[in-house]
Amino acid sequence: MYTNTSQHGKNFLFAVVLFLIGVLGCAPYSAAQAIAETATTTALSAGTTAAAAKTIRLPNLEITGGSGASGTSSHLQTPSGPPPQIINRRAFEQHAGPDAGKLLIRSSTPSISYVWIDDKYVGPTPLSLALAPGKYHLFVRGPRNESGDSVVEVPSRGTREVAPVLNTPYRSKFTIR
Repeated sequence: MYTNTSQHGKNFLFAVVLFLIGVLGCAPYSAAQAIAETATTTALSAGTTAAAAKTIRLPNLEITGGSGASGTSSHLQTPSGPPPQIINRRAFEQHAGPDAGKLLIRSSTPSISYVWIDDKYVGPTPLSLALAPGKYHLFVRGPRNESGDSVVEVPSRGTREVAPVLNTPYRSKFTIR
């Protein structure tokens, strides 16, 4: 608890000034975040102790790239390379072999649904994919959280067309009395 309200006001003003310096000084987001956290910590600790002014050290950051992502912060890096569905589709098609069959997946609803094969996301419907002959677990999720799953057998050098029925996880019809 603060015993001196004027000290509390000074600490609050100090925190606000440090935050504005970080934001208005065009500091990168991570540096502004560090300034805000330091200002809050300093303001809180100054209220409980009668310490002298503290030196605030800002982290040295290098900005790389044109998107504003920090080169030293792992959570701000933008992903590079193809999206996961492209990587998963390529992996299935590379392991298909010479006897590959085709799996054609269509949506049972007019809108786009999202498809997973053996728990790997492969993209939206409609989807045609070359797979090694065998059984696969197919999971499809619609835009309104409806879903359907089944086991699909892909024939050797043939095509299997599938339009899974999607079921809603909640009641779609009810009666009010």
